[in-house]
Amino acid sequence: MQQHWNEPPTATIYLANGEQARANVNGISLADGSGHAMVHLREIRVMPLPSPWYGEWAEVITIMRPDGSAFETVLNPIQLQDQTAIIDHGEETLYLLCDQGSWREMTGQELERERRAWEEDMKDLAQIAREWREYRNEGLGERG
Repeated sequence: MQQHWNEPPTATIYLANGEQARANVNGISLADGSGHAMVHLREIRVMPLPSPWYGEWAEVITIMRPDGSAFETVLNPIQLQDQTAIIDHGEETLYLLCDQGSWREMTGQELERERRAWEEDMKDLAQIAREWREYRNEGLGERG
């Protein structure tokens, strides 16, 4: 796409729902670097992304916490696409989930369910590795 000198520059903007858009970023704040863009006929607040997405932006999203409080953050394109994220928030590590279009912190029950599922996956992978070693060793023993 060719940009003309008299047109404001467009940037790639990653939206909270995982989509991407191209739009002009306006009103960039000197305080925090945020700006605003018109996307799908609505004005959204955006923040610049760090490397390797330098020059690209993401929608500022509000995260709801189980205690009813909320905070704002920006997620990278991979997190937005996966609709899950692990972020550092001050002195805490938070596990986030996009649930029916809204981002929120995962509950303790959801985290425990995920931990158990991950442990089961790791057991399955270990079993596959054991079976492969046994199969390989049996084959080597017959030839040697």
